Amino acid sequence: MDFIGLCQRTWKECALSGAGPSSVNSTNVMHQQVIGWVSSAWSFIQASQPDWNFLSRISGDQAGGAQLLAAQQVYTAADLKMTSFSRLRKAWVDDGQGKWKSITVLHEAPDELRFLNPGDGRPSRILQAEDNRLWVDNLPDKIIPIRLKFRRTAQVLTANSDVPLMPAQYHLAIVWKAVEHYALYDEDQGMLQRATREYAQAERLLEFNELPDWSFGTAELVTHARF
Repeated sequence: MDFIGLCQRTWKECALSGAGPSSVNSTNVMHQQVIGWVSSAWSFIQASQPDWNFLSRISGDQAGGAQLLAAQQVYTAADLKMTSFSRLRKAWVDDGQGKWKSITVLHEAPDELRFLNPGDGRPSRILQAEDNRLWVDNLPDKIIPIRLKFRRTAQVLTANSDVPLMPAQYHLAIVWKAVEHYALYDEDQGMLQRATREYAQAERLLEFNELPDWSFGTAELVTHARF
């Protein structure tokens, strides 16, 4: 469903009288309430887990992808072909033999970057500072392809045709979370119980299918250790 479709479905599930919104730019007060609840529901779901697959992106998979440059230590997300960048999860560099080698991901405050003491050669660690610049621990001695897995920034629905990034089969989770908002507003306990039950079921399916299967040694390393 697109944004307006989610709003219309929410209107229906709330059993509201009259015609539902035909545009997310409607000036009708109740329409705007429902549109706001849908928007809030989508924001809530995106923020509820840090590792949603539908918010994960990979940079550097294709020819002409992300590269570390000779003698350059600091990069912006754009330098490394990452758009809507939020948080770095994993990173790999070309090992020089046609294979990807995993390197350690660190997150640290900018004032601690003074402790960096880079050597030369192939990086083994990459750091995302608070200003979102990315630092490698060793200065590359040549161009080195790099592959990065990252979480993109949260999506904001603004136009009628905007479609949530998560797979369509889970869009009802947004609807039921929005219905919860309405039920609280209307102090309708019966509707609140139903919406909470339906959302919990949708959430379980979403988490089962849209969270990574972590195994030993694959989880993101989030640390404040210094280089």
